[in-house]
Amino acid sequence: MRIFYLTSLLALLSGGTVLAGTAHHWPLKEGEGHRIVKDTVGGLDGKLVGKVSWAREDDRGWFLTFDGGTVEVKPSAELNYPEGLIAEIHFSPNLAAGDKPWTCLFSRGSNYKRGWTVMLERDGSSILIGLAGVKPSYKTVGVKLESNREYRLALAVGDGKVRLAVDGKCVAEYPVSGAPAETPDKFYLGGNLQYPFAGNVYDFQVAPYSKEAADKVIPAGKAAAPIPVKPEQPRKISYPALNLPNPEGTVTVSDFNAFSPKPDPAVNGWNFRDNAHFIAPFAGVLHPASAAGSTTLEYDPGLTGEYDLYAGVRTYTNPTAMIIAAGDEYFRISLPGTGPRTHYNIEQLIARKIDMTGKKVKLQSVGQGFSLGYLKWIPSGRPRAKDYPPFPGAKVEKTTPATAESVEKSFEEKIARQIADGHFTPCSYVEKKSMPQITEESRKRGYILFTRNWMDLVWPNTVPARDSGTIVLKTAAARGETVPTAFALHALRDLERVTVKQLTAFTAAGGGKADLKTQISVVESARKRTTDYSRKSEFMEMPYYLEPIRDQKIKQGVSREFFLTFTVPEDALPGEYSAEFAVEADGQSMTVPVRLTVYPFVLAEVKDLYFGFWTPLTAAPEDIRKTIAEQALSANSIVAASSVLLRVKGDRADNFTIDWDRSALVTLGREMKKRKMNGRIYLMTQYLYLKCNELPPADREAAYTKAIREIMEKARAEAWPEIVFNSFDEVLSVPDKLPAFISEVKLQKKAGGKTADDHIWFKTARPYQKEVDEISPWIDIFIVRFNTRNLWYVDSWQTMLRTAREKNVELIAYNSNNALTCSQPAAMRFVNGWFQRSPLGDGCRGQLIWTWFHSSGSPLDDLDGTDWTYIVPPYKDRKGGPTFDLLGLRAGYSDIRYILTLEQAVTEAKAAGKDVSRAEKLLSDLRGSFDCRTFLEQSIYFNSRWSEKFEQDGKRCVSGVLNLPNGWSLDDYDVNRAKIAEAIQTLQK
Repeated sequence: MRIFYLTSLLALLSGGTVLAGTAHHWPLKEGEGHRIVKDTVGGLDGKLVGKVSWAREDDRGWFLTFDGGTVEVKPSAELNYPEGLIAEIHFSPNLAAGDKPWTCLFSRGSNYKRGWTVMLERDGSSILIGLAGVKPSYKTVGVKLESNREYRLALAVGDGKVRLAVDGKCVAEYPVSGAPAETPDKFYLGGNLQYPFAGNVYDFQVAPYSKEAADKVIPAGKAAAPIPVKPEQPRKISYPALNLPNPEGTVTVSDFNAFSPKPDPAVNGWNFRDNAHFIAPFAGVLHPASAAGSTTLEYDPGLTGEYDLYAGVRTYTNPTAMIIAAGDEYFRISLPGTGPRTHYNIEQLIARKIDMTGKKVKLQSVGQGFSLGYLKWIPSGRPRAKDYPPFPGAKVEKTTPATAESVEKSFEEKIARQIADGHFTPCSYVEKKSMPQITEESRKRGYILFTRNWMDLVWPNTVPARDSGTIVLKTAAARGETVPTAFALHALRDLERVTVKQLTAFTAAGGGKADLKTQISVVESARKRTTDYSRKSEFMEMPYYLEPIRDQKIKQGVSREFFLTFTVPEDALPGEYSAEFAVEADGQSMTVPVRLTVYPFVLAEVKDLYFGFWTPLTAAPEDIRKTIAEQALSANSIVAASSVLLRVKGDRADNFTIDWDRSALVTLGREMKKRKMNGRIYLMTQYLYLKCNELPPADREAAYTKAIREIMEKARAEAWPEIVFNSFDEVLSVPDKLPAFISEVKLQKKAGGKTADDHIWFKTARPYQKEVDEISPWIDIFIVRFNTRNLWYVDSWQTMLRTAREKNVELIAYNSNNALTCSQPAAMRFVNGWFQRSPLGDGCRGQLIWTWFHSSGSPLDDLDGTDWTYIVPPYKDRKGGPTFDLLGLRAGYSDIRYILTLEQAVTEAKAAGKDVSRAEKLLSDLRGSFDCRTFLEQSIYFNSRWSEKFEQDGKRCVSGVLNLPNGWSLDDYDVNRAKIAEAIQTLQK
């Protein structure tokens, strides 16, 4: 993003004439929860007033969304500019909102007659410039503005004229007399009291006038060439290509499958992508294991004598590092982050004059991302006449062998520094309830047992609302369903050994037994980011996941939560079942009765809605089967890469074909069919497209279309889930891929395939509308980032739903949790269930979540690299298990199946002539019971909110319940599910 940072403004402050006004800059980056915005240059902070809230976009960070509110800055003489001013703003307006003919973008005072202001006409046809004390005091300038498009506007007043630029192009210049009047009024950004503003503001600054500064931001004359507004142009790599000639005797190794052990993500975490084309001229890229201190890879190059060791590597968005060793000499190579849009290929010198006689090369992970394309040994006696220039920020340092302990220690030290400098801000849960009156029974036992909704997080400092002495757990499930229930223990004294056991099998009232599967778990915590997954963020040490029960030590005054998860067989007889469980603490046992109602029906399968995860898979059949078994409770679809799932053979169009014997797509399709995941396979096809482009140019199109048809025919023949084809992922964020993307999508349609592409819509706020117009008619399924602020797609979510219906295309939501994996079970339950039947999502055809599994460093600490982990892997003494988010997604998937079952029962009952009015009213009432207005005001994505968020003793704190602000309490989900179950049974009688 190009921001007019203050080069010229700071020059004014550091020397030259001192003007009456002062430079001020509000970058609007504070983030969620802040009601004050910082003036980073002049110290004149602003206050959020009315309907104005924080929003965030991946490649931009935080900004403000206005819906009639404003940023109010107190009266100050520093905002008087008698010698003239320069004001710059980056914004996107929602011109359709509001009922007044004008909307104010910014103003000194409440109208242009008292200070200075810029207003927009509601139809987008003109901009009004108001300047008290200047003649003419106002002027309208003809322009063409559109709702939800991003613009950069610059206003310069000085030297007897006014100049106005939009997106770097001068749109008006006219003479004036007089000088801007001084006024004691407040300054308003994003609307004022008379003319409210709706839309987004990303940045604003104002400074005293100087001709030099004005000329930099407003080119003279209307015909001036426009300054590029957005940075998202095709990448231009300025670092030299890796094509210098190598001296005689040079040895290069790029086949990392020759290392021992062989890289295998499923076994040792190392991933060699032999199809990747990142680091030319070699096709493969090795990525280290994400777990620090994992398996060391070794290779014997069989060299004798001294060599200079180089590594072919590639930079990432964020800094990367790994260890490369030659014999007993270990070197840590660290590369700087180069941002999301420019990644460089580098040949980095590791060390000179290494005696390689009898020595192996070793590769070690330090728990960070890295791309290694090759290792190269150049004889030290025959160095290159010309070498590559050093890459800024790249470092090689001698080090010691990495161990899990050493790497973890280095991460902990780094995280501690980041917390100290404010990069990470801790947020704590504060319990505001007082301890209840303790029963004699609990006092003797040494602990209180208590129940609460399983989606309501239990913290170590949580206290029970009441102490009834005993508890009984009650739940219900359809045949074939998996359901959780939970209870917690609050220790009244130190407890050395606490566990939970099942004492008896489930027995029906008549004596019959049910073979219910039971999983007993304890809730474990993790350190999770809660406001941003890649930049500065708040974080909490929060209840995060369930792992198999193990003995617990619980200190006095501490609470721990336990889960019982039940799976009912599809052939179970309906009825009321009972079983006894026990809490054992320091040798004493307390019985906990469980009552489980089994409904007399099996839930309908989800066939016309599509739920799934972007899923990194390996080609190993056991890995695919395990992943599908885990996902089947919450999804019927999957997004996966053809680079893992497909292998091809042939060197011409007539013999080019899918090698099904080596293609893991066969295992995936069959396993999804077996698990009744009858949704879709969204196949990311970049690999296939690139493989076809290796063929002679005349053969490429025919080979690609032939392969697409072959995949569809195989899927139909074996009755796999429907396969749809995705081209380049989030292509508008990598615009150099647009030509290939357009070509590939058209080929997919030509082959008769169904196309599904993400982060693209008929309209875009990015400067690629021409390309979008060309390709959007060829796309069948638009997978878009759900949000309530029109962040990328120009159209609002509701407009997108309406447009999808009109154009007969599908709309799928994705990344609905904004890629945050902190514990938001209620939000994720709504995402994967009721959203599709609520006014908010009616017409949306499903949800796709990013991403099933990715862990960096410790899977229990987001601060060493964000972990997208819906099932936590075993780590040290932790056994691992499903996260609260996954529990929410599972429950939501069951919710939608209950709804579909009732809808199906209504259809069948109508055909049989039964009265279905009560069931139809129930569905209608529930669909209309969500508080959509509050949700739209308080959520950007599907953001849960705490009952209270506050500062206490200078620290961030929360209290109460974490819930999605959609009008439903946590209890409402199960209460309403029970109503639906009752209606199903009534219609099926």
